[in-house]
Amino acid sequence: MKKALLALLCAITAWPACATIVIYGTRIIYPAQRQEITVQLANRGDKPSLIQAWIDEGDPNVPPEEVKAPFLLTPPIATVTAGNGQQLRIRALPNALPQDRESLFYLNVIDIPPDNPARSGNLLKLAMQNRIKLFYRPQGIAELGEKTVGQLSARRDEQRVTLNNRSPNHITITALGAGEREQLLKATLMLAPFSQRHIAVAGLPGGVSTLTLSYLNDYGVKRQQAIPLN
Repeated sequence: MKKALLALLCAITAWPACATIVIYGTRIIYPAQRQEITVQLANRGDKPSLIQAWIDEGDPNVPPEEVKAPFLLTPPIATVTAGNGQQLRIRALPNALPQDRESLFYLNVIDIPPDNPARSGNLLKLAMQNRIKLFYRPQGIAELGEKTVGQLSARRDEQRVTLNNRSPNHITITALGAGEREQLLKATLMLAPFSQRHIAVAGLPGGVSTLTLSYLNDYGVKRQQAIPLN
């Protein structure tokens, strides 16, 4: 039992060292008019890594062979040699996705570390999983920027603030401030298109008429913008 626990502890301690595969970018935008897009991976380690990649619809527990996202991803499995890169090609398949708003999916990339014969046979071999958002954006929907965020509205109601996203984009908000209170959020939140979110707020001064929010644009860069609070 002690050996098993020690092996698990060693594996967990060594886990970050096994995360040699990185994805360039923190999010993926798939414009519907594009035939395909590419995502670049890199192996920053000193040994080859076996990777497996797939796209899911939001449930991280669904195994790759059972996902039904309308995309063809190639190659789904590849060996990336040390210090080199690998391109993943993503092609949208015929689908019935909404055309008036973005649809959200997730790209998963598992980095399976190589065997190390110098280590004990009891040591668990763990795989590191990267998971980033993939936004399928129909034609005619603008990129996420000042104009899009300008379609957010906020309403105060007793001990809460209601955010209303009237845009067809997903908007990720990392910070929300009002008056002298720089952060009203307990965690980053994402507003789906044409959706509302209630945020519990206690003791918000009555004279506050604007909210200052920080959001992530298409490139994962943090931007700041003020919106009116009614």
